[in-house]
Amino acid sequence: MLLLLLVLSHEPPPPPPVWPAYVVAALVVIIALFIGVGVFFCQIQKTKMKKSFEDQLLYTVEAEAGQDCVTLPFNLENPRDGEVVEWRHVRTDRLLYKIENCQEQLEDQHPWYKDRVKGDKNALETGDFSLTLMKPRYEDGHIYICTVYKDGKIIQQRLVELWFKGKDVKQVEVGAESVTLNFKLKHPDWDKVDWKHVWIEKLVYTFENGYKQPGDQHEDYRGRVEVNQGLLKTGDFSLTLRNLQWQDSGVYICTVYKDGEIIKQKAVNLWVSAREIKVEKGVESVRLCFKFKKLPDSSEVEWRNMWTNKLVWKFENGQEQPGDQHQDYQGRVEVTKDLLRTGDFSLTLKKPDYRDEGVYTCTVYKDKKELVKQKALHLWVIEHLTITERLYQFTEKIHPAPRQKGTAGGPNREEEVKTSLMQNIGSESV
Repeated sequence: MLLLLLVLSHEPPPPPPVWPAYVVAALVVIIALFIGVGVFFCQIQKTKMKKSFEDQLLYTVEAEAGQDCVTLPFNLENPRDGEVVEWRHVRTDRLLYKIENCQEQLEDQHPWYKDRVKGDKNALETGDFSLTLMKPRYEDGHIYICTVYKDGKIIQQRLVELWFKGKDVKQVEVGAESVTLNFKLKHPDWDKVDWKHVWIEKLVYTFENGYKQPGDQHEDYRGRVEVNQGLLKTGDFSLTLRNLQWQDSGVYICTVYKDGEIIKQKAVNLWVSAREIKVEKGVESVRLCFKFKKLPDSSEVEWRNMWTNKLVWKFENGQEQPGDQHQDYQGRVEVTKDLLRTGDFSLTLKKPDYRDEGVYTCTVYKDKKELVKQKALHLWVIEHLTITERLYQFTEKIHPAPRQKGTAGGPNREEEVKTSLMQNIGSESV
């Protein structure tokens, strides 16, 4: 009974305080604000890190054609006891300059750079690996790489882009009917003019001794270029290029000569763009679409990754040609079964990853040589990348021209450049 009385006489605890609705709302707003500010600052930091990465990866130097000299900078606070230093032009793999055991080694220097470069033979002691290029020309443009070796292994590298001022920029899409690269001179006194694609060293057009010289023209441009017929009188050296292909991208230089001497040059940067396709890492497949109404007789169709120059799929003599397909794509691609009737040459690529990225072209040829039609698609696979993988993507973006098989340096050196550059980049200073 006493226990019951005690329980009945005990007062229950007061209820918890109830916050007014406006206080709850204010707390929610404050918390949301803190989260928003945190996300904002994280995004700023990510942007700074990305810019820092790209700034470290590529240093750009601007120059004007014909100026006295230009310096490609590369300084190290700690040279790390290197033994060999090399400067090379990435696209052509030409050797500019080499130091070994504090001695210049120019026996293998490319003739293009003979008596035109100057470096510090004591660079392995001073850490100043900068290179001076005399009388820079438009043809010198693009990416250079300096590599420091020890015991045959790469310990330091730096990419430097040499960019020339005053270049026109033209951009068209693959398959465009034509594009005109403009160049005019007032009252010129000349006897020869030529247009060249300097990235791949192809002669596009030559006019000499009052006549065009089609015999010297590269076969890729035959039947595809036109120049003003009255150029002798007008000084209009503009060139029109037809049936645009992705491979046409690059720097074109028009050079005007008199008695063998250059009197004027003009450079035009032509970008032939491809439509982008982006997929997430882990997707089952991606479809690259291409339709052609009717194949001409004796035709050939091929899909190719132009970044790596790998053959993805080929159709010839009325059937697929799996024997020519690159091993990386074997068992991973499919096309429409009834493609001859439907004209649908769309390609399905299974399990794409970053190694599959690149510009894919589907090209229709007649008689194995004549290009009838081409379509290009730029495939990106979105995923978390390591520094080495990001380097691969970045170097390809700044160096889109495909290297041909058998060119100097070969695929092994290019892969070496891609996979090793960022391993020791942290201690550089410019």
